[in-house]
Amino acid sequence: MGFKMKIALCLSGYFSSLKDLDSRGQDGYAYIQKHILSKRKEGHEIDIFFHNWEPHLEALLLEAYQPKKYIIEPQIDFNVIAEKHHVSRKYLDPHGHLGTWTINSKQGHGYVGPERILSQYYSVQKSFELMREYEKENNFRYDSAIKARFDLGRINRTTSGPGKTNPWACQCIDFNPDYDMSKFYQVYWDLFNEGPADMWFYSSSENMASFATLYDKTLMEYLQLGSEYAKNVTEGWPQSSSNNFRSNEWLKPLTQRTSNLHQYPPSMVVNAILLMKWFLMDQGLWEKSELLKTEWE
Repeated sequence: MGFKMKIALCLSGYFSSLKDLDSRGQDGYAYIQKHILSKRKEGHEIDIFFHNWEPHLEALLLEAYQPKKYIIEPQIDFNVIAEKHHVSRKYLDPHGHLGTWTINSKQGHGYVGPERILSQYYSVQKSFELMREYEKENNFRYDSAIKARFDLGRINRTTSGPGKTNPWACQCIDFNPDYDMSKFYQVYWDLFNEGPADMWFYSSSENMASFATLYDKTLMEYLQLGSEYAKNVTEGWPQSSSNNFRSNEWLKPLTQRTSNLHQYPPSMVVNAILLMKWFLMDQGLWEKSELLKTEWE
């Protein structure tokens, strides 16, 4: 038997997906039990922290997950916050190129607006703030921390998987406590020119604690007009290619990467995949990455 780890599982967002109505939290719970919480049988300690927007599900969530700390609150209107900080659609998408998805709509087209990304990132940040509070209160650090969705293993199953537009099982996790937690684990796919698949990440607590700043940095820094992030989006996105969206420039030797970087239109500053890539680069996690090819089920 190997080293017994203390593991934090940080869940965030809605129990079931708002966009993918086939991605249900109860199925995600079964998946999480099988692929993460089952590690308890090997002697590992797993504590759960979560933030959620559905007060009517409080009893269900507490019974299922038995968290060390949690926050369940009504949905915050991030349109108001975005407007206050000059990062609303009015400022970042004045010509209406993004799409029709609102903060909690179940139907729409195109890309989501800043209010929906801020809602997602706020929830992620809160879950990791709870983890850090618990660590400080008890004077220890977790050996590993996992960022995940409540519907892990389920989201986007109609558009990804064998024979689909995205053949990679990005919603499925390969969590192995024996891996070196000084590395930052994320799923492999062929869209790293844009950024990572963000359904899950895991690493040491020291590395993952960066997510306790995700919302603040996005709101106060990245989305601000004229930010370094915004300039890179529109003037030349790091490790991208204007000729091949799926070339995964990041994984090539430096001498083989193209200098012809992709330039996105200004409205694409509001893009969760681009934002997550920038955040991981900014926090020094991108270059610590270890890529895992996960199995579809």
